[in-house]
Amino acid sequence: MIVGNASNFRTTDDSISQELNSLPEDSVIYTGRISDNELKTKYAEAKLLIQPSLYEGFGMPPMEALSLGTNVVISNIPVFKEIYKDLPVTYFEVENPEDLADKIKSAYNQNVPDFSNPYSFEKTFDIIRNELESQ
Repeated sequence: MIVGNASNFRTTDDSISQELNSLPEDSVIYTGRISDNELKTKYAEAKLLIQPSLYEGFGMPPMEALSLGTNVVISNIPVFKEIYKDLPVTYFEVENPEDLADKIKSAYNQNVPDFSNPYSFEKTFDIIRNELESQ
């Protein structure tokens, strides 16, 4: 399942698009636009969230999935290594489909460890407040 519209699924690798298009109908489901509540339900029901990004800003979907008890497999790009360094995620080597397949297989049946979001509003506010008070 890919959350979002098929037209928003982007890749520069034509073989991926061709392979997706050659699969039997309904093998890959695009949800289209869904509400926040529907997205939360999708995260909670998912066995894995896989985010094979080559670049990202922050990358919220893995954090959202973790907070709902879903295992996460993400590419080993620098921003993910920084943001998720102390969190229970599985990294795969970017642009290595064999490594991605291996990591999906290993993460599929793992239990998600307890998760405490280090980026909550309260924690972020405390960091900013402490910094301002120290000046």
